[in-house]
Amino acid sequence: PKRLGGRTRRMELSYRALTDDQLNGTARGAQRFGSKGYYDRKIPELAGVIREAGGKTTAEVLVLSLDDLVFVGLPAETFVEIGLQIKEAAHPRRAWVAAYANGMLGYIPHAEAFPRGGYEATFGPPSCMAPDVGARLAEAALELLR
Repeated sequence: PKRLGGRTRRMELSYRALTDDQLNGTARGAQRFGSKGYYDRKIPELAGVIREAGGKTTAEVLVLSLDDLVFVGLPAETFVEIGLQIKEAAHPRRAWVAAYANGMLGYIPHAEAFPRGGYEATFGPPSCMAPDVGARLAEAALELLR
């Protein structure tokens, strides 16, 4: 007989702490948006959402299993390192990590990517979660796999 299972975990996650450089478009990587006009239009609204939420939001991680095959649903577009961490820890089971599952937190770089900057790690509407969120999502997935 086939073994079928599923588990979810809702968790509270932090947005990034807002800095003057992030709010003014002078943080490393901000040039990716092309013009200060982007910040004038988008960043005040995003900062308002973050402040109104008290700097936190909730998200859900999902794991579905069928025998030795597991599907991990993450509510974000994570860097490959996060998915590989989950796949390696799930071994010998075969894990498939799916993005955009049960929500969308935006781009979630691994912690080491934040100091380097770059498109997905620069503060803005596509990337506004704290640097520890990727690790926390992976940890939640691994707890559900146990």
